[in-house]
Amino acid sequence: MSSAPQPPSRHGKQQNDMPTLRSLRPDWPRCRRIATALVFGAIGGAIFSYLTSPIPWMLGAMCVTVVLAFLRVPFEIPKLLRMASLMMVGLLLGSAFTPDILDRIGAWAGAIAFNVVYLMCVVTVGTVYFRKVAGQDPASAYFSSTPGGLVEMPFMAEAFGGSARDVSLAHALRIVVVILAIPMYLRFTEGALFAANARAP
Repeated sequence: MSSAPQPPSRHGKQQNDMPTLRSLRPDWPRCRRIATALVFGAIGGAIFSYLTSPIPWMLGAMCVTVVLAFLRVPFEIPKLLRMASLMMVGLLLGSAFTPDILDRIGAWAGAIAFNVVYLMCVVTVGTVYFRKVAGQDPASAYFSSTPGGLVEMPFMAEAFGGSARDVSLAHALRIVVVILAIPMYLRFTEGALFAANARAP
């Protein structure tokens, strides 16, 4: 004689429900990393806006997160926000090309051709350096050596499987060197020329 099916025990039902309930719990460490990125990014944007910097909320947030990366502070940006930011960067770059610029391409043909050759040489040498000396992966090495914006290059590197942190540090170092080198160059070359002209009768 077959026995009637027994209803599932309450204990068994709780065990089946436990993984579902556990999956609903917020990932607090990840939430803290995201909050760190958003808060410090907003602080950087506010500082750059106060200093009347161009595109302050983009450059300010980027520079602050570069400092966080140097200090190895854990932070994270959700993929959805990252993709939305990448779309905004694309719109920003696309809006810079106006019909007036396209009409002048013929007059700039020689300079454009020279810059293409120069860019290929710079990227090749830089990629080899970052691969062999810095030990970066191919995508990170390529975008670290590619002349470009501090905002765009890390996004592009991460989209191709590279390290946004390594690319950000490489381009931040490039910008710091430029910022330090240009005033020194003007001080010891152009400044001396201006002083000589001022002393001339």
